[in-house]
Amino acid sequence: MSLDIKSIICQCLDEICKDFPEVSDVIHANYPQDLDYQNVVNSFKDTLQPFFMEIVQKNESIFSEPRFFLKDVDFSRLMKTESRKSQENLWNCLRMFLMCSYIGLDIMDTIKSLWTKFTGKTDTSEIDEVLNEETSKTKIQDFLETLKETRLFKIGMEVIETINLEKLGIDKVDFTNIEEIVEMIKNPEHPVTRKAISCVQGIIEEKMKKGSLRKEDFIAEIETLKEKFKHSLGKMFGERLLGDTGRETHSAQVMLSGHPDARRARMLARLQRKLNK
Repeated sequence: MSLDIKSIICQCLDEICKDFPEVSDVIHANYPQDLDYQNVVNSFKDTLQPFFMEIVQKNESIFSEPRFFLKDVDFSRLMKTESRKSQENLWNCLRMFLMCSYIGLDIMDTIKSLWTKFTGKTDTSEIDEVLNEETSKTKIQDFLETLKETRLFKIGMEVIETINLEKLGIDKVDFTNIEEIVEMIKNPEHPVTRKAISCVQGIIEEKMKKGSLRKEDFIAEIETLKEKFKHSLGKMFGERLLGDTGRETHSAQVMLSGHPDARRARMLARLQRKLNK
């Protein structure tokens, strides 16, 4: 799928119409091509974000009562289909709708909003100059496309699908509160963040032991993402978000190891984040 939000929504609507012809007329009537899709994204925020973990983990209990995630379309009835493929397509569409609710209709506006939340800067002229360049837009799209195809992203989705929410404390996180989520991500010592990182590390180590994931491939992906991120948002983003002031950075291989140099590098990284804050 393209990362153009309107295209994602339209493709998902087409998928639902294909699997469930009985709601095709209703969907076409409520979601014409000339519709203001910003309103659609806003409606997803209200209807889907409160069920963030249930949708990500495919928790069927949410369909014990009517759920109109699309106008006049009751997903609890659609989920009763005997076709496992159609059910899986529904879950995938709900996940894509959920993603759209967080990204917003314009990815560039979303990045600018996150920039403000991370840095506390209300003057966005600095980032506007970067984001308005066509080359920057292309590189950001390329970064996001690369990310969703990586083992790292897929392992992340696997973790979210299988983790014990109560054990990690994620069940207490309000996923409709963007500020709370940003603060959790910014703070590596946040209890939920620490537990989540530990969980991911455990899964990665287990996959490496079984041979289904090679350390070399994983490290190569991290290095590729680091480079794409640096070039997609430029030096300015690197300085503000990563503390990159032109000094030599440690490789993913070093940062992932248990060597004293790696522990020292991680400690210095934490200090750098505190100094930047």
